[in-house]
Amino acid sequence: MTHSEQMAGETIAFPNQSMKTQKRILLGLLSANALLLAGCSSTEPYFNQAKMNPSLAGGAIRVQARKLEASVQSVDVAKRTIVLKTYENGANEFRVSNGVMNLDQVVPGNEVKVKIVDEDALFLSGTPLPATGPGVSDFKTKIWNLDRSYRLITLVYPNNETRDFKVPLGTPLENVNPGDEVVVRSTVPMVVQIKPNS
Repeated sequence: MTHSEQMAGETIAFPNQSMKTQKRILLGLLSANALLLAGCSSTEPYFNQAKMNPSLAGGAIRVQARKLEASVQSVDVAKRTIVLKTYENGANEFRVSNGVMNLDQVVPGNEVKVKIVDEDALFLSGTPLPATGPGVSDFKTKIWNLDRSYRLITLVYPNNETRDFKVPLGTPLENVNPGDEVVVRSTVPMVVQIKPNS
């Protein structure tokens, strides 16, 4: 549960304050918290969340946030999934973070702006793959470039995009070379923010 979810779900008591003063303090705290969250563009919280995913354990994890403008095709509130259609990529299904409130108010036909987080994990040759979970897919590719000093491995994805993975300390790179085959495990991208596109 995030800090903002904890604040929204807990009763905060202010001793020796009138009810009116307590409401003003609470509104001020919630407003400051909302500004803080709105101004934060770091993927660090999502990276830490990805590290807790058993399907990605043991891999070099890469988390990337991106923004899209899309049309809502369908919403499944119980499963917390949404199908969004963009001009460039057609219709795709996404998971919806528990931090996205009022999902039941999002309806097909809505034009929205969304923030999406992609989670991938790189498994070097010989690294055992953990069991997969729902919404997880694997593909094989080859190392395009390797920078041992920065511990960066560059891969070419099936769509010809290049993506860099930072390999954690403790993973030996002495016998890793460009051209080596590796496995990339991807999860279904997660929507972490939905706003009306107005």
